[in-house]
Amino acid sequence: MSFSKAKIQRFNDVKKKDIFAAVPGTTRPVSEKTKLKTKVEKANHCNQALDKAKSDTASSQSVPCFRTPQLLRKKPKLTTNQTSKAKSTEIFNNEQNLEALKEKIVECENKDSYIKDLTQQLEDFKIKINRIENEARGINTEEDRFEQTIENLKNEHENKIKIMQEEFRLRLSDTISIKDKITMQLLELKESVLSYNTEMKDLKSNISQIPNFYEKYFEKYRITINQKQADIDEKENLLKILEQNTIEMQKQHSLETEKLMEEQQIEMQDLEFEMLKTMTELQKEKEVCANKIKETEEEMMKKVSELRNIFESDKEKIVFESESKLKQMEEIMQKSHFNTEKEIEQKINKLENEWKNKLILQQRQSDDILKECQAISEYNIIQCEVEKNNITKELKENAEELKRLKLNYGETLENFNQLKNTYKELKKELNLKKEQLDVIKKELQNEILDYKKQLNQALKEKVAYEYTIKNSQVTIDVLKRRLIHSDKDVEQLKEELAECEKRLLQYEQKNLQLTSDLTQAKLFNEELEMQFESSIKLNCTDIDNMSEHLLKEVNDYKREVIKYKNQIKGEQNLKKEIIQQLHDAYDMINKLNIEFEQAENNCSQFKFEVEQSQNELEDYHMREMDWNIIKDKLEYTIKELEDLLETKVLEVNIMKKEMVHFKENTYCNCESSEYYQQKVKELEDDQKETGNIHKRYIEMSGKYDVLAWKYEELEAENLQNRMKLMKLSDDQADKQALKEKYDNQVTICNELENNNEDLKEEVERRLKEESSLKEEFTKLKAERDALLNKCQLLESQLKQQTLENENKQRTPKKSKKFIDEENYSDTKKWIKKSKHPKDDKENLSSPNRTLNSPLRERN
Repeated sequence: MSFSKAKIQRFNDVKKKDIFAAVPGTTRPVSEKTKLKTKVEKANHCNQALDKAKSDTASSQSVPCFRTPQLLRKKPKLTTNQTSKAKSTEIFNNEQNLEALKEKIVECENKDSYIKDLTQQLEDFKIKINRIENEARGINTEEDRFEQTIENLKNEHENKIKIMQEEFRLRLSDTISIKDKITMQLLELKESVLSYNTEMKDLKSNISQIPNFYEKYFEKYRITINQKQADIDEKENLLKILEQNTIEMQKQHSLETEKLMEEQQIEMQDLEFEMLKTMTELQKEKEVCANKIKETEEEMMKKVSELRNIFESDKEKIVFESESKLKQMEEIMQKSHFNTEKEIEQKINKLENEWKNKLILQQRQSDDILKECQAISEYNIIQCEVEKNNITKELKENAEELKRLKLNYGETLENFNQLKNTYKELKKELNLKKEQLDVIKKELQNEILDYKKQLNQALKEKVAYEYTIKNSQVTIDVLKRRLIHSDKDVEQLKEELAECEKRLLQYEQKNLQLTSDLTQAKLFNEELEMQFESSIKLNCTDIDNMSEHLLKEVNDYKREVIKYKNQIKGEQNLKKEIIQQLHDAYDMINKLNIEFEQAENNCSQFKFEVEQSQNELEDYHMREMDWNIIKDKLEYTIKELEDLLETKVLEVNIMKKEMVHFKENTYCNCESSEYYQQKVKELEDDQKETGNIHKRYIEMSGKYDVLAWKYEELEAENLQNRMKLMKLSDDQADKQALKEKYDNQVTICNELENNNEDLKEEVERRLKEESSLKEEFTKLKAERDALLNKCQLLESQLKQQTLENENKQRTPKKSKKFIDEENYSDTKKWIKKSKHPKDDKENLSSPNRTLNSPLRERN
């Protein structure tokens, strides 16, 4: 053992005043105590620097005085105070010995108190060391727990990161596949759009040509319409003229009929007057004849008797002669009748054949014309009906296609709105996820800050412990220096100090281990923070990249949707223009059809009028034939009647001659008077019949004159109708020209129909493309629904994990807070206990006065 060289003072060198001052029996005055108290109170409590205090020992040079302590001997229990006093008196008799003894007693008491303080301090140190060990154990357990939690968190984070990476990889693969599909679809759509643009350009070129064609055909139609209107005006004028002519003809006919009726009435009156005259004359002649007959009867009655014999004889002769004459007359009449009949039949047959041939020719011509007109009209009607049906079908199909397109457009709009809503929902979900990530980041940052605070507190505690350990080491060093020369106590103290040093070494090793563990934990924490931040950043970057990529794709889709909207709007505008043009063309076609129908109606009216006129002509021809036949018959009957009259006149003359002969021969022909009376009656009847025949002849001649006049009128009307037929044939030529124009218009309409068919094909192709796009959209929708389900599952998993983490983190937080509060209270206690020590009564030169250790309070 090496000690520093110090000036050793012995007991003899100490002054008495100082000894008496240090003796415990002696008391200090109150003034000195108050002075000391004021000095102690006036000491600077805040200034804890290591200032050397002035020593109150006997040495004037403040040299440290080390005195070897001696242990007190144990007194025997049986001895009393008297014996002890006696012994003490026996041993210490001298004054010097008494003084030395007093000094030793004081020194021993001081050393005892100091040793007690040291033992108390050692006990306190032991308690504190035990507490520190317990705290270290708690810290170790907490460290182990934190390490386990850190490992668990690491494993969880690694598993989560792996799961997230796998999910992101799957999502990336899905999104890449979806992107590839969408790119393929976009390429297909772009190709279809390019083809559609080319087709649209062709359509636009065709549409740009349509107005030219429309203008051309509009001008043509306008010219044709003007021509037709002019023709219609001409025909209306002709109709007006014909109506005026018909009205005039009707008026003339009515006037002529009135005149004829008046003439007929006059003739009838004349005939009646003549008939009355003839009747009166006949009555007179009858009366004369009756008188004459009576006279002749009387004469004849007289002569009958005379003439009966002659008459009977002559009767047979006359009967035979009359029969022969009658036979001859009958044969002659038959021959003449047969000849006349043959001649009349030949003439009639000739006329009939001529008129039949004429009628057949006219009928053939009219039938050919009618067949041609009917065929043309039927062909035109069939074409018009076919075209109408085609146009109506096309319009219906166009209307249905428009409805379908509208429905498809509505469905696409609904799908687009659904996509918008889904996009908004996804955006909201992304925002929510971002918010959740921000919240998680904030929570993790708060946790990191809490860990940092805890680490800072642990570091502060470590600094405090290090400071206390340093102070304790200083005190231990001082104690070592002071207790080197002690005996057993010193050895015990040395042993205890060695143990304390060992413990200190152990604690230092533990402290070093703890510091190393703390540094490792810090490093691990920093690495974890870095990994977590990098993973968060990577995930955030991936999410941001994905969100940016998806937003870009969404924006691209929006742009494409806008493009398609614009294209659809352009197509709709083009379709509207085409439909308007079709409607205009359809209106023009309807107008032309109406005009054509009007022209057809006019043509049919004209044809009907022509047919009526032809029928009237035929009727007139038939009537003419009938009238000719009747005329021939009447002429024949008139000739017969004239022949009969001549024969009758001859017979009358003959009969008159015979009457004269009979009158001359009355007397001889009385018997034949009855026969002659009958003959006279027959002749009178024949005269009456001839009168009636004459009347009939007069009537028939009047009728024949009327018929001849009508025949002349009919011939004039026939000439007019022939002129009309010529005009109608010219009108038919005009109609054929109109028909040719209409055929041209039909060809143009067919071209337009072909264009419409092309447009229909394009629309069908577009509809197919739209259906394919719909299918792709449904696929994308299904994929989007799958992704949404995955996102929902991930969200639910994240929520569960966050809840589990929160539940895990809540329990250690409480323990940490509790430990922090305990540590904080301990530090407060340490700070409260580390006050300035009071002025020691002894050992003022000890180095503990200069140290602000927590052990000073025990001194």
